[in-house]
Amino acid sequence: MKVMPAPRLQDLLRQAMPVKRPLLMYISPEERCEMLLAALYIIWTIVCSAIYLYVINPSLTNNYGWAGFNTSHRVYIADLMNMLQLENITKLSAPLDIRLINVIPKTPKSYYRANTQIDVPPALRRLQLLSPLPLPRVIAMLRKSTLDQALSIPTSFCWVDFDKHFEIAHTSRRQERCYQQYYSNAAVYIESVMRNTIDPFRSQAFHMLNETLLQPMATFYKGEQLYLRMESHQWTSVSSEIEYWVDYGIDSWQVQVQNQYHYGFINIIKIRNAFNVDYEMTIDLAPFRTRSDISWSSSRKFNGLRQDLLTCQELGCSVLRASNITTLFKLGLTWDSVYFGSDSTPTSRIVRDAIGPLDSIDVTLVPPSNSLVHYFTLFQTALYTILEDANFTVANYCNAYEPIFVTPLPPTWQNYTPLYFGGNLLCSKDAPTSYPQPLFDIDDQCFNQDKEGFLLEMSSVLFAIHSTEVSVTSICELDQATAPSCLKSLLFIHPIYELLEFSHTNLSEVLTEISDIDISYVQMVQLQNATETLLVQPLLSKAEWSFFGWIAIYEWLRGLREVYTFEGDNGRIDVISHRMEFQQVPSNPLETPFMVNTLAWYLCLYTTSILGIVAVALGVQSLLQSPIPIPTTNMLNFNRVAGSVWVGKSLLVCRSLFAMGYLSTASVALRTSLGGITQLHHEPYTIFIIVLVSGEATWLVYVVQELASPVTTLHRAAPVGSAIAWVLVAFLTWISPWSYSNWQLPSYRCVSPVYLWPFWYCKFLITTFTGGGGIDR
Repeated sequence: MKVMPAPRLQDLLRQAMPVKRPLLMYISPEERCEMLLAALYIIWTIVCSAIYLYVINPSLTNNYGWAGFNTSHRVYIADLMNMLQLENITKLSAPLDIRLINVIPKTPKSYYRANTQIDVPPALRRLQLLSPLPLPRVIAMLRKSTLDQALSIPTSFCWVDFDKHFEIAHTSRRQERCYQQYYSNAAVYIESVMRNTIDPFRSQAFHMLNETLLQPMATFYKGEQLYLRMESHQWTSVSSEIEYWVDYGIDSWQVQVQNQYHYGFINIIKIRNAFNVDYEMTIDLAPFRTRSDISWSSSRKFNGLRQDLLTCQELGCSVLRASNITTLFKLGLTWDSVYFGSDSTPTSRIVRDAIGPLDSIDVTLVPPSNSLVHYFTLFQTALYTILEDANFTVANYCNAYEPIFVTPLPPTWQNYTPLYFGGNLLCSKDAPTSYPQPLFDIDDQCFNQDKEGFLLEMSSVLFAIHSTEVSVTSICELDQATAPSCLKSLLFIHPIYELLEFSHTNLSEVLTEISDIDISYVQMVQLQNATETLLVQPLLSKAEWSFFGWIAIYEWLRGLREVYTFEGDNGRIDVISHRMEFQQVPSNPLETPFMVNTLAWYLCLYTTSILGIVAVALGVQSLLQSPIPIPTTNMLNFNRVAGSVWVGKSLLVCRSLFAMGYLSTASVALRTSLGGITQLHHEPYTIFIIVLVSGEATWLVYVVQELASPVTTLHRAAPVGSAIAWVLVAFLTWISPWSYSNWQLPSYRCVSPVYLWPFWYCKFLITTFTGGGGIDR
């Protein structure tokens, strides 16, 4: 056998070293074309990656993922949410789907001024605070409070115990009203407070409570048993406590209006983004403020249990209504005489005669009925449609209208020439005027003697004209001083009214409900014969006056007026309040969260930069050192390889999630029509953006495929799977994009931590504008 000589080292090195030859000599035209296409592919992917940064940059300026979100958007959302709460205040005990209620996301306001502020309807806070509260939250709040704090709750107590054995109302007729109207309200029972406050028998207020109420009660056998039961009571679970209350027919907690102080108030919404993360935003904020005793006019309806205990402690009596103990009545006194005996002003005499003795009057806030709100919403929809579709001529015509203030007198009052003391039944006044003074206002300090009247705004006038259909001449004759300007104003509005497409379908039902409430315009007066009386004019009566009644009702529905029921021992009356103005609340831009999406922006910028650097390095390497063309299939895997090796799987997953969040967020923009109607407009993504961002979302597919590579064999299927995912994401986004109409307003109630009484904290969740969890397409 012939033995081959061992190869020499020089020969091996010569074979291993490439022979230097011209590069183009070994590259065919097809190969050159493939290399060019591969290079163009890499360049295109890097360009698209850079375009992606440009596309998502506006959405990454805040954690909502809302492109272009700024102060105008914040104020718009706040105004809209306040409007929704006001128009659905009677429905907020259950979840609301905004798609199913008659509210449109439009506001008659422009948000492009530099100092745009949130407009809060002044009636909204009291409607929220004076609505029945859920019992679980009430009990939780009481258990964070002391007895001293709980005695400041603005409620007029009726009984000590749930069995109703021991009565504490100020008069016998007030006690009858308790049995008829308030028996299911836990806020009128002292037992509800004693069972749930922190160690009430060791509190500072216990001594006077014990001296003037508990010890006199303990002289009775049932009172002694109740005393021992409350003293030995230990807290159970909240659900068990609720069951105990319900067994006695007690299923609500509601307090009455007061003006001893202004409640501190925070109203917060939560905006949920595409990743199911909630961010809080304040839509209403008011500080706690006390008022001077001279301004505390609500004391005339009820001074409060604490003051009663102090009074009886000084007089040596009990607040109980019982026959065999010393009570205020056995001393020959009444609560009215004790607190207001020296108050003999004309207004006090009128209120005592028409309503009843002071310090025994129930004042209840009346919310608008559902049918009235529905009628109002239909009108607003019709009006907004006109203003939204208004051309330049119509818009200028509407903007040229100037509201005027008129001071009409009801026709039935024009035969009198009385002296007017005003319509605030809680004010003590002895300085009359020759004209009607302001109506009831819970915040009134009783010093205002301005003329009471009506502001004729375009929207309220259209609402009133449609609801009455009376002659404009007869309307304006009710105020001779402003009749010419009134007539000119109403005739100016008539062309707009002719454009209004709004039926009277619900008007009969609304009129029935209004007549049941019997809302009145009132003035305390002294007639020419020195008779002191209360003039009462129903809002909806004779046609001419009904026009102004509908003006007041429209302002009531907008939250600029309130309706209160005054009920005493001698009578009951429902009164419309004085007109108030929107309360301006500045928007806080510092509440806009941005840190997470700012980090997301820099991560996306980093990944794009790394991919670009790797692509440039690859191009330089190919041109300078490689004599052999790189296969096109390898170049097509550039993103898969470079992303995994040079960027990292975790950053690729983040980049993919950011793209998914972008596609899962509604594309909306704030637009204001020529007529001044602002709303969100859905601006769908273009096909190019959908395809581009959908491609970025497939980074997650690359990562999953690479992690699964050890257990898979058909690696050539990976590009096919990525392509299918890309097409599916783009197709679903195109046919079913997220829209701002996907709204949901869950159950909402105000929460008051009683231990910080009277500071209220209101919160609800809105998954409105940015898509995300919990919303069905």
